[in-house]
Amino acid sequence: MKRLLGLGWSDRVVMVIAVGEEADRGTWGPQYRIPIEKVVHRV
Repeated sequence: MKRLLGLGWSDRVVMVIAVGEEADRGTWGPQYRIPIEKVVHRV
């Protein structure tokens, strides 16, 4: 992730949020769903 973001060795990634479609067998616990229009923006 650091390489992808171009961060230096002393920088830290503190949170990664996965966004995508729900998988049939991918649920590990309760989920909080946000409408995709609020989190995905085309740039």
